Amino acid sequence: MKYSQNYKYFFDKTLRFAMKKTLIPVIIITILSRFLFLYQLGERSLYNPDEGRYAEIAKEMVLRNDFIEPRLYNVDYLAKPILFYWLLIVSFKLFGITELTARLVPALFGFLGILITYWFVNRKINQKAAVYSSLIMATNFWYLQVGRFLVIDMVFTFFILCSLIFFYSAITAEKEKSFFYILFYISLAFAFLAKGFACFFLTGIPIGFYLLFTKQIKKSSQLKYHFFGITVFLALIGIWMIQISIREPDFLKSFIIHEHLKRFMSNDYEHQRPFYFFLLLVPLFCSPWTFFIGPLKQFFSNWKNKNSDLKLFLVLCVLGIISFFSISKTKLPTYCLPVLPFIFILMGYAWSETSEQNYSRKLTFTGIIIFAVTAVGAIIAAVLFYPLYNELYPIKDDLLYLGITVLIGTAVCFVFYRRNKIEFIFYTLVIIMFLTTFPVNSAVKKIIDLNYTTKYFASELKPLLQKEDIVFIYGNPSRFYDFQFYLDHQVTLVGLLGELKPNEYTNIDEEDEDINVIDPEKFKKMFKGKKNVLLFNEKKIF
Repeated sequence: MKYSQNYKYFFDKTLRFAMKKTLIPVIIITILSRFLFLYQLGERSLYNPDEGRYAEIAKEMVLRNDFIEPRLYNVDYLAKPILFYWLLIVSFKLFGITELTARLVPALFGFLGILITYWFVNRKINQKAAVYSSLIMATNFWYLQVGRFLVIDMVFTFFILCSLIFFYSAITAEKEKSFFYILFYISLAFAFLAKGFACFFLTGIPIGFYLLFTKQIKKSSQLKYHFFGITVFLALIGIWMIQISIREPDFLKSFIIHEHLKRFMSNDYEHQRPFYFFLLLVPLFCSPWTFFIGPLKQFFSNWKNKNSDLKLFLVLCVLGIISFFSISKTKLPTYCLPVLPFIFILMGYAWSETSEQNYSRKLTFTGIIIFAVTAVGAIIAAVLFYPLYNELYPIKDDLLYLGITVLIGTAVCFVFYRRNKIEFIFYTLVIIMFLTTFPVNSAVKKIIDLNYTTKYFASELKPLLQKEDIVFIYGNPSRFYDFQFYLDHQVTLVGLLGELKPNEYTNIDEEDEDINVIDPEKFKKMFKGKKNVLLFNEKKIF
């Protein structure tokens, strides 16, 4: 009864709130973000290893009608939990198995991330800050590109974002507190099912420090707010964890020790980066807004004037997430994605509070100059240095278009700067970022289609194959994960190398008839037979 009253109160309040505000900004942001995520989404090939891996795993699960055990080339791939594959399976079942239907999943969650950000900022601050934050987020090149790639990070980011904003909504709420705590635990469960134990640190570190600084540990730890939510959390993750542990008794040991602890702490894995990796990368990914520090300077100088509690929470989210990934030994550029929405909220809030009376002309002029210099650099690289990269990266025209677009945009910004129109500078930067998505998408397609896919080779080979022909990948298959996806013909691995190689906690029986793997010595003997044997491998191995 108590929960139903809370729900009614929450929805009545939300409805009244929505009726008071115009829907025009929501409609514009919805159309803009949906267009940017979906534009030519299925035009390019799958990128190896990431996109090829996830698309092939989901395809095999559909063909086997098995929704519990992810397999890649019919070899167990239990490095990641199940949620992402379930989402891909749903998309494949509804719309067919293509590059587009696979990428619809991260694109959808990227779009939902923008909407939930708008809702949260609109509810906690005001509509202007919500519009600004959402526009920065929707046109950010890194947020968009990760959402247009078939990787888990966007889905994971969405649920980390939801977990943290629902927690803050719960801790600051009055009557609907229990409802938001339940949403927090549901989001946390889905974050766990997307990428594992990292969700506890990415949410726990900011929440812990926030409760410590605001002296709310005792207030927030009342069992009545958490019992039902924790029960729901355990039920959601248990749906899959119990079943996969029954099938694979060594799963938990391998998942916790090998895939989490050792990857976080050991120097023996790929993607080793120095601790300051994300401290350099995050500002780059937030450009051009990082060039314009005037609004942020003004914003933090007025820290205690308004919403200081929310500002503290957002800053702790940024610092907590970056700190966790900086400490980790293994680092990839996509890992930092969960921190970006909180930075965008801070930036959007700062710009929305900046007016013609309180903005820094000197810092704004400096930002315009830096942005213009990057544009000139892109034009010079396109005109003078293209012979150095054009063979592998034929992006001269895209780089030239991008540089000219940014240069024209900075000229417009300078005009508004002379006229003291800071709001017009903001919208000009948004338009510039919108226009640069087109050459970026074009360049990404050219690079991937030329260097990171087997699609075109597979399409040429496919009509030549007979049903009885045997196709092999020799050595590490990571560059060829999409091969079977496009070939629609069984491919057998010669040995297990790379990330498919068994670790000390797992054991693969290559004699198992369900495993498409053979021993290298057995493979050599096949050449004495009369069947056609097609071998696919990297040039350096050959």
